[in-house]
Amino acid sequence: ALPFRSSLHFDYQVGETRNRDTDYERDFTSTAVQFSTASLKYVTFNFNYHDLDVDNNVPDAMEKDITRRSVSFKTKPWKKNYLRGSYRWEDIDRRNASPHTTRREYYWVSFLNRAYRRIDFTARYTYERTDDPFLNEEWGLFRSEKTSVPTRTDTVRAAVNWNLRGNCSLSSTILYEGAQSNRYDIDEDRLEMIFSIWFAPRENLIITGYYSYIDAKIDALTEYKTYHGWWQSDFSFDDKTSYDATTNCFNLMLNYRFHRNIALTSNVIYADSRSDFDADVYNVNVGDYSKLKIERISFALGLDYFYTPQLSFYTKYNYRDYNDKEVNSLDGQLNYFSVGMNYTF
Repeated sequence: ALPFRSSLHFDYQVGETRNRDTDYERDFTSTAVQFSTASLKYVTFNFNYHDLDVDNNVPDAMEKDITRRSVSFKTKPWKKNYLRGSYRWEDIDRRNASPHTTRREYYWVSFLNRAYRRIDFTARYTYERTDDPFLNEEWGLFRSEKTSVPTRTDTVRAAVNWNLRGNCSLSSTILYEGAQSNRYDIDEDRLEMIFSIWFAPRENLIITGYYSYIDAKIDALTEYKTYHGWWQSDFSFDDKTSYDATTNCFNLMLNYRFHRNIALTSNVIYADSRSDFDADVYNVNVGDYSKLKIERISFALGLDYFYTPQLSFYTKYNYRDYNDKEVNSLDGQLNYFSVGMNYTF
């Protein structure tokens, strides 16, 4: 501990692993330092430094040195409101891998409001940027680069929890994420919304339900054919093709404990998923190649027997219905029973 309500922590580690069959070795050295201070009246700061160096004597194997630095804060700007944030930057140096250097920046800020006794509101924004992300390269007749790491990601999340009464609460969450990759000119937008309810009309009866909505859109360059000739449509093109996917899901759960050791459980799930390409390429609707319209229904009804607080047994009847509106041959239903045991140590 230091003066002015401050503290300093230091950690150093060194290690080695060896393969007894090949005598290959892997060495690592880790150094970490953390400094925290609450010298200011309403703000607390944390400063962190971490360096990790990994070496080995395996031929052509990747070696790397990772250096992370971060600063974070938390404060209470006014009554029943809390503000937090963090900024971290990371440098990765590689040997025997491409690219040799990657720089990653990450910061977030969050806000919590409890102005009303029964309502909590939280909001969070996250930003991540990666310069020259790690590549998976394959060399054949031509050089092929494969990576799915976006170079920039922005995420916004907002949530509200409302305790209506002691036996009923509502919650909702909205999340938006936008990801871009300037290496391959790929853009992805994703929107998620979840609304849920928890209700206990009686001491031995609990009802839980939620609705979720997911909408994703990907814009990427597309190759129309896997073979090439002399016609225009036989070559790769630079037009972006959109891929849209939407999912709606309803879930209702019931737990009724009609005896001290026996509970009736039930669960119903309905999901509707749709996705397709949204573009015309050389007068051809590529959406016909990947159009999905799927409905799924799940139902379960079971009994739980609590023999002891640690040991319980269950039996359950399950029903599944799969309906593919594009390919009827994939439709089907499934009925089955399951039994099992749970033990908590």
